[in-house]
Amino acid sequence: MKNKKEGTSLVDAQGRAVALQSVHASGELSGLFLRMKLRQVYRNTTEQNLETVFTFPLAWGATLLGMAVVLNGKQLQGKVVEKAAAKARYEAAIDSGDMPVMVTKSGKDVYTAHLGNLQPGDEVDIEIDYGQLLRIERGQLRISLPTTIAPRFGDAPGLANRAAHLLNAVNPLAEYRFFLTLDIKAPLSTGLIASPSHAIELVPKAQGTTIKLARKAMLDRDFVVTVGGLDDLAFAVASPDPGEPGTYTLLGSFVARLPSVAAVAEPVASPVRMKVLVDCSGSMQGDSMAQAKVALASLCDHLESDDLIAFSRFGSHTANVISQLLPCTRGQIAQLRDAVEQTQADMGGTELDSALQSVIKIKAPQEREAEACSILLITDGEVWNIDNIVATVRQSGHRIYAIGVGSSPAESLLRELAEVSGGACEMVSPKQSMHAAVLRLVERIRYTRHVQLAMHADTPTIWESCKPSHIVDMETVHQWLQVGTPPHAPPIMHCTDLMAAGTPQIVTPSQLVWNEDGALARMCAAQRLHDVSDAAEIRRLALKYQLVTEQTHLFLVHERAAGEKADTLPELQQIENMLAAGWGGNGTVMDKPMFSRKQADAHIVVSYSMDSVDSSLQTRAVWRSVSSNDTDMSPRKMARSYASLAQLILYAKEPDNPLTKILMLLNKQNENLDFVGLKLMLQKADFPVKAIDVLLDELTQLLGSREIAWGVFFDWLNVDTLVEPKLTRGAMRIIRRLSVSVDNAAKIQAFSLLQRESTDDAQLSLRLGDGFSDYEIPAFMRKSNK
Repeated sequence: MKNKKEGTSLVDAQGRAVALQSVHASGELSGLFLRMKLRQVYRNTTEQNLETVFTFPLAWGATLLGMAVVLNGKQLQGKVVEKAAAKARYEAAIDSGDMPVMVTKSGKDVYTAHLGNLQPGDEVDIEIDYGQLLRIERGQLRISLPTTIAPRFGDAPGLANRAAHLLNAVNPLAEYRFFLTLDIKAPLSTGLIASPSHAIELVPKAQGTTIKLARKAMLDRDFVVTVGGLDDLAFAVASPDPGEPGTYTLLGSFVARLPSVAAVAEPVASPVRMKVLVDCSGSMQGDSMAQAKVALASLCDHLESDDLIAFSRFGSHTANVISQLLPCTRGQIAQLRDAVEQTQADMGGTELDSALQSVIKIKAPQEREAEACSILLITDGEVWNIDNIVATVRQSGHRIYAIGVGSSPAESLLRELAEVSGGACEMVSPKQSMHAAVLRLVERIRYTRHVQLAMHADTPTIWESCKPSHIVDMETVHQWLQVGTPPHAPPIMHCTDLMAAGTPQIVTPSQLVWNEDGALARMCAAQRLHDVSDAAEIRRLALKYQLVTEQTHLFLVHERAAGEKADTLPELQQIENMLAAGWGGNGTVMDKPMFSRKQADAHIVVSYSMDSVDSSLQTRAVWRSVSSNDTDMSPRKMARSYASLAQLILYAKEPDNPLTKILMLLNKQNENLDFVGLKLMLQKADFPVKAIDVLLDELTQLLGSREIAWGVFFDWLNVDTLVEPKLTRGAMRIIRRLSVSVDNAAKIQAFSLLQRESTDDAQLSLRLGDGFSDYEIPAFMRKSNK
């Protein structure tokens, strides 16, 4: 979908006003528990019934807790249901003219809102409720609220089986307003509050401070606010467990204060064994590359003579500039500085997985091979194959220390890489201090301590979370307990440095805060799901605790009054994300408070919507291939006449096959087919109507009407054959309306008839004699010939 400006309203490629108007964020930070609500405002100002699809991000580690929908003043609450049931109920509501709303998980911290039958004049608010745990690190707390998803490199997971409208699409001309209010409760509100991303106003209140946006804002960058100058705070929160009635969830959070260096029996500082890997792909142009260079220059200032360093750049390929771990002599640091100066965002795509594999193979000097190595990764992190990358890191034994740069970095990927490897992550907005972030990461590498943690409550413990074995001084530790009776006092937390002599740190929060609605317990359950591998158990726990996963969706239906139901099928409108400020060199936010917008350069791909791709590129490669030998007249490349359904099925993947053409035509329909003109349409597609008239006569006798016969025929082509392309959601709705009166027994009988006609033995002998070998015949056809 390509958007363009028409007056002051944004319209899509079909000239329809875009339904999404704005997003309003409101939240409260109490202790380290952040509760946010995102209200997406939709308005249909067109004359068509619409179905909108909008893919949006949530903060890293956030737990989606609920969805409320307000339609023309009436509010409804969503419920988590099993995936297949949610999809079926969604389609049923479309057919009945009601308004379904469904929120699905599309990736790590990425979700998609589906809104069906948004009729002309409708105003709908979809409110997303989520919770997140934050951390204080070296006296500072960072809150990040992502607002857009930058274009990602590579193929989306399951791309071959995923409809185009479920992929994130980005438009450099899109504009959506962003509004925010955030209440910060005491004692955090006493800290120094600032935002490196937005101009903000601070409004003091009796119990804290309210943050508001001071200027007009858009959904083109992460909202970031920092709270600095914080003391060693400790918090405790308890909640009833809605999944296990009679039990309670308890969270203890404290800032670790480890003994001083003088109290440690053996040296604390460890030499750095660091392989530096910097992203030089096209998306890093502009702000991101400027940040990366500052980070690398700062790193040079913090290296010592007994440290080892290697340096690599990556994009579509990997260049190991310093290809082995070498001591940080003056000459080596000078060489590294020269390499940094020559680093540019000119290496194409973002092949992060292969780059990590290459860097992992870099060896240390022989006498130091057994020493653990770290990888300092500097990137905007915008890639799809996250699971493969995480698996690579898990197996390597390396710790990842990541710096995320730009206005909308892929925080979920970078933090997960750090978490699974025992490393750390810094997200640095263009206006934040990169020097401070690099110093924190280097100190983490040098001063990580072996510890023993324990948390004790005044009630019997049923379950407790895994305890970290390594932590860094002045950083937050979260510990979970599930207990059998209501706790009456805050838990007591112990932290013992195993490398130091002396007494452990003992922390007791000043009070125990209660979360009465059970949100905290559901967040704990979401954390526990990470350790579950059985799909059935994941689905059971997700339904039990009302959590959105790949197997469960949030769903509700607004049932319209009889005279208000939609009487036409909705037209699909994919809501495109705004292009992240400064992405790929498009504008800058380094020196200006607002993003200077300009259209993306022609060579930058900013949309992953299949609607914007030439149709010839959507077909499989074998369809597009053209022989360089003009005399090649093999059966695959010759135009042919089709005498039967069996021949149509056999040659279904040829570009001139009528079945392919008719399905493509059907995919373009948004309403019921005009069967008066159907034969003319089929004839234009070279469809051999006469060859299958007898077959359709049999289906008509079985099913009761010619229209229903066509509907079942199309349904069979989509489900039980190798014919491409598969039908879109809109085409399937047309078929469903045609065949709604057909019972299962009749449909099975019709499908059997079609299957038999498509695998006729007499036709098989003709096909085998037409230049095709047996392995090229579809499997179900070969079985019928035995």
